[in-house]
Amino acid sequence: VGEEAPVGEEISTDEETPASGIEAIADAAVGDIVYFGNYEQDDNTGNGMEPVEWYVLDKADGEATLLSVYLLDCQEYHNPEVDITWEDCNLRSWLNGEFYDTAFSEEEQAVIVTTNVVNESNPYFDAEGGNDTADKVWLLSLGEIEEYFHIDGNVWDDKYNGNISFDDYVVYCYEQDSRLAAKTTVYTESNMPGPFIDAGNGDWWLRSPGKDSCAASFISFFGTIFYDGAAVVYDHGVRPVIKVAY
Repeated sequence: VGEEAPVGEEISTDEETPASGIEAIADAAVGDIVYFGNYEQDDNTGNGMEPVEWYVLDKADGEATLLSVYLLDCQEYHNPEVDITWEDCNLRSWLNGEFYDTAFSEEEQAVIVTTNVVNESNPYFDAEGGNDTADKVWLLSLGEIEEYFHIDGNVWDDKYNGNISFDDYVVYCYEQDSRLAAKTTVYTESNMPGPFIDAGNGDWWLRSPGKDSCAASFISFFGTIFYDGAAVVYDHGVRPVIKVAY
């Protein structure tokens, strides 16, 4: 397993990384950080891509669900700004195409599991999640955020309806799981608009719809969940999820 890089510092590749990503994943416990795949992170293409760090979210039946520690890129959810679901959005195509082909070797691709991704509708707004999809790479949903990070969506509803302050909501989310406030890489920060970054953290997309089908839900740089979402044409951070057979 590895250690997180401090905010604002380039990710070092000087330390020895696991000889085999699969061996590291097999030995890791839920909550550990493992290395798997490579992607540009220090914004210096001359030294090659850097190893990708992942949180182990879940392990079952010889498979591990992994969430990237850092925001690995900055992308629109979809363009143009139209009604869209995860099934047909540009971001899903990019993750399962260019990102997948770039970040993982043939040997690594061989152990990445094609996963049935369930696309629920937004629980607070009339926005349909669309058809389930079969993905190699995907994003977390609102329901998975609640499951893996122990978030009660009713707390957001209280904030949305003015029953608690935004500051109280920020504190609640951070105390539930500080990993929701995700750091950018140097590469991602160089491509992300300033309004979506604060103190080295960035906004990041979820796959669930927002308040309507022209918006997608997201996590803010504070680590707060926005169920109402943001316009799909915004440039938010991308925090991929994969499932690996070990």
